Amino acid sequence: MTTTTDERARVLDWLREEEDYQRGKWSPATHDELVATEGTGRDSAFFRDVTQYMHRAHVLGNGTPLGKQALLKALSTLINGCDAVVRVFGDPPPGGSPSGEVRERDDG
Repeated sequence: MTTTTDERARVLDWLREEEDYQRGKWSPATHDELVATEGTGRDSAFFRDVTQYMHRAHVLGNGTPLGKQALLKALSTLINGCDAVVRVFGDPPPGGSPSGEVRERDDG
């Protein structure tokens, strides 16, 4: 089964709403500071928060509203962490490669 444009649009709409909510609580500068000082490993706030949301989604179930919310909050937290990593450490390599393989960016 493939993801339809409608499904992806609903997820992206939810993420935009969540971003507005989260920016009222934490600034990008706060995320940047956490990534710069703690990184993204097992002892970091990002790892801990994503793990908690994933566990909550599992316990509550993907078929429940709160389970779906927890899963999407895990994704939102990952996106915020990735955004902070890019701001602090620079652009990622190009996408579309197997994990562990880095291609050169073709900006031309």
